[in-house]
Amino acid sequence: MAACPEQVDSFKRNGFLIVKDFLSPDETRDLQKWAQQVHDMEPSDTSDFMPYEVRVCRFFLTRIYTHTLSLSLFLSLFLSLSLSLPLPLSLSLSLSLLSPAPLPQTVAKTAVSQEVNDRGERVLCRTENFADGHSGFNALLRGDRLLQLVGSLSGEAMSLFKEKINYKLSGSGGFAPHIDANAYNHIKKVKHLTVLLSVDQSSQANGCLEVVPGSHEMDIPLDETTRCIQDGWVQSQAWKSIELEPALTPVRRVGQLVVFTSYLAHRSGANRSKHSRRAIYATYNCASEGDLHQEYYAHRKKEWPATHMRKAGERYERGALVYAYGSPMLSVETGHQVAF
Repeated sequence: MAACPEQVDSFKRNGFLIVKDFLSPDETRDLQKWAQQVHDMEPSDTSDFMPYEVRVCRFFLTRIYTHTLSLSLFLSLFLSLSLSLPLPLSLSLSLSLLSPAPLPQTVAKTAVSQEVNDRGERVLCRTENFADGHSGFNALLRGDRLLQLVGSLSGEAMSLFKEKINYKLSGSGGFAPHIDANAYNHIKKVKHLTVLLSVDQSSQANGCLEVVPGSHEMDIPLDETTRCIQDGWVQSQAWKSIELEPALTPVRRVGQLVVFTSYLAHRSGANRSKHSRRAIYATYNCASEGDLHQEYYAHRKKEWPATHMRKAGERYERGALVYAYGSPMLSVETGHQVAF
């Protein structure tokens, strides 16, 4: 799906392009299913995909054990009456039948580098580097339709550089105003294009993407300490909210995806809604620069490894400045949600 000349002109002028018709409703349902599959993958010492999160939060476990206890009391009364067992023995037996199995060790290993939400819980923030191990995402992100779209906007053939899913669960934090180039140019100083593909509806209430049109052509001042955009510049600009929705109905009011450059100023707020706001981010570099996907993730694994691959006591401060600046992942160090 190549962009038309009017779309190319708009992209060059604004630094981003919203695309309304891309996936069909059936393809969108596949996308949502794939996103859940990646969410549920259990990491191992040899897995390539990179989760930065924990998969089970204390609130969820508390709810499980609360409901288990209520059901066990009912079952204990039933056993006591039907089998003429003493009530204490019936209660003990019912608890043994209903108690959930111990959490797999791989789940526990992920509880090292996470996001802290507004309830103080550590929750899933994102997963990276999953395309090589998921045939559906690999076909989509490296398929002709997306490659034609980004190629027509850049003026040359493109190659997948990196991919991630930001889950932005209910209560999860936002991302500070920043540009992406800081996190890419240590591999090679090339201009990248990123596709944000909507999995769930995004709005101001759940922390949709916000951009400054035309900022890719501006000299944006960055804070040397945080590597994010300086507050004075942020306050002086007019920010545009990019509301998206998945293609689950024949008629759509807003777009399905947005393409933007690595030098476009953007941010997103916290998710104050009761539902998740999942989004796929696929970043591309010019194919003439080579396939940099493996090189990027080899460096990332060393400097900012996935949660289950981290060494105890290591803070990974250098990696945080490259790969986590302005992100909710930094909240783990503070122990509470970080406000940007």
